[in-house]
Amino acid sequence: MAATEARAQQIDDHSVNYTTRDMQKRKMNFEDFELCYVLGRGSMGKVFLARDRETRHHYAVKCIAKHRLIEQQELYHARSERDILATLSRVHHPFLIRLLYSFQNEDQLFLVLDYHRGGDIASELTRLHHFDE
Repeated sequence: MAATEARAQQIDDHSVNYTTRDMQKRKMNFEDFELCYVLGRGSMGKVFLARDRETRHHYAVKCIAKHRLIEQQELYHARSERDILATLSRVHHPFLIRLLYSFQNEDQLFLVLDYHRGGDIASELTRLHHFDE
């Protein structure tokens, strides 16, 4: 765990924030990213810490297996998630994760999101049972 936290801190030290508009000037695909390690797993796929090969910035890349979407009849939910994230990305707020890119290949859908070290709020609530005021 300490090694993962140390790697995450190194990544934070080298991360730079910039606007979604600046990001969208480039058309992206899976080959533009180097996967570092798994941040989380779900029923549809995995979320990886990934580095943009050109800019060297780090992102969370959600990889969703198309066959699982079809098998579990979740295509509507995947589209809704992408659309909601895209809408929220227009709002610049420090507590919202932005969707920077979405693209697909033959087997998977990809959502490229801001990476913020520390996990998600649901995991923290499960771990702590509550937040101090």
